[in-house]
Order: sequence, then structure tokens, then C-alpha cells
Amino acid sequence: METPWYLPGKWYTSPYNWDEGVRSQMRDLPSRVYLRDVTMREGEETVGAIISSHNRIDLALLLDDLGVDAIELPKLDSPAAAGALTREFRRAGVKAKIAYFSAKLLGDWRREIDQALKVEADILDLHLSFSAREIFTDFQEGISKKAILAIIEEALPYARARVGEVAFGWSKTTRSNLDTVKS
Repeated sequence: METPWYLPGKWYTSPYNWDEGVRSQMRDLPSRVYLRDVTMREGEETVGAIISSHNRIDLALLLDDLGVDAIELPKLDSPAAAGALTREFRRAGVKAKIAYFSAKLLGDWRREIDQALKVEADILDLHLSFSAREIFTDFQEGISKKAILAIIEEALPYARARVGEVAFGWSKTTRSNLDTVKS
């Protein structure tokens, strides 16, 4: 079986990037690509990797100089700490949009969104995170597809009414059944 999304030692992308249903929607892509850097969030998820406060500002300024459109904040211990970092970036002259990947859409998602808004980021990431059991049973166990859709239909407009830009996704999408992702 050909796997163009995975070339060992070179790259791995989502297999959904190669799905004909997805690719057929890519024919009229805009001429400009917007870059969003996740180094501070993803990098600090690596055990033992910590970017110092001073280095975060230097990194953000370098990314800004490169023309990165948005910079994702690291996961800090509180929205207050993330808000302080956002203000530090702005005082240092970072012009790129600041994205905050925090608001989880399970449980009391309104409170999660309201807390995340205190960061004063330009982009708020709303994220559904599911257990392996839910994903691998195609949501026959745990939260139902109907409940997921109900949350999305309420949470996206709620967030959009409160912040300039909202990004939405769910963890482990590439491990989920493609028909579930599409439905």
C-alpha cells in the first residue's frame, strides 16, 4: 500500500491530506499561505524541554521577523500566566497574531472559554479531546456523536461572539474514523 503521507526519516502528515474527498476541496486554494508556529506549545510538551521566559520573547521576535502570521502560546499554569506572556510579546513589539490553545469543549466549556478570553489572544483555539476508548469504538462508548455536535453548535458561536478569530479542532483526529470526522 502506498503511503505518500509517511516517508520514514523525512515526514509524516495526516493521511486525510491525501484523501480524495479532502483533496478535491483543495483545488481552489488561495495564493497566500498563512503560517502558524506551534514551537512554544508543542516543543514544551517534550519531556524536559522548557523555553525560558527571555527566550520565548526572542523566539517570538524571530518568528515575527520571518513573517509568521500567528504564534501559539505555550501551555502555562494558568490563563493569567498566558495573558502576562501575551502582554510581554506585545510590549516587545511582536506583531504576529497570538493564538491560545486552551479552551476545552467538554464539561463546563463556557467557563473554559471565559477563562481563555482573559489571555487576550487574537485567536482562541477550541478543542475537543477524546479518550482512545471513544475514538477506537467510533464513539459507541463515552461521549456520543450527537453530544459532540451539540457542543460544537453552541460553543463556536459563543466563542465567536467574544473574540476576533476562533480555531477549532479535536485531538487525535488522524486516529479517528474518517467517516466520523466527516459526519
